[in-house]
Amino acid sequence: MLLRLLASLDAPSSGSLTWRGQAVTRRNILAYRRAVAYVAQRPAMFDGSVEDNLRIPYTLAIYRDARYDPAAVETLLEAAGRDARFLAKSADELSGGEAQITALIRVLQLRPAVLLLDEPTAALDPDSAATVEAMVNSWFEASPAAAFAWISHNPSQAQRVGNRTLHMEAGRVQERVQERVQEIKPT
Repeated sequence: MLLRLLASLDAPSSGSLTWRGQAVTRRNILAYRRAVAYVAQRPAMFDGSVEDNLRIPYTLAIYRDARYDPAAVETLLEAAGRDARFLAKSADELSGGEAQITALIRVLQLRPAVLLLDEPTAALDPDSAATVEAMVNSWFEASPAAAFAWISHNPSQAQRVGNRTLHMEAGRVQERVQERVQEIKPT
């Protein structure tokens, strides 16, 4: 729920959402949503191929000035351990891991400033989870001004992917600052 609020997909029951010192309102919501991207635990896939799904954002008004970049997608596919043949795969034939990787590529190609990841590996096998972790790590390292929030119920994953951990127990939030435990590399 917290990430959906931060993504401005749900309205807060009180208070307001601010971005760079300004309240997020109807006037600036499109700029906010372009900067802050949400990746759900269960990604939405649309009819058609993987490539069709990757092109969907460019049909939205918010990205009317942007163009689908096959070279950028190829780089992301490579980071995901996939080749160009993956683009032709039908979205309804994707495994859970492949759908999550497609959803992540769909977001990363848009170059957001902030990624909100809502348990993106919860239903994935260990290899797919490692691929997702490595892709986010690569994006983060290549984007010096970027930030991400990753919800995980897996303590070892939280140590691998984050350097600041907020832990909720019995409705109370506790912060744990830590060094990154290990470098994430795809298997």
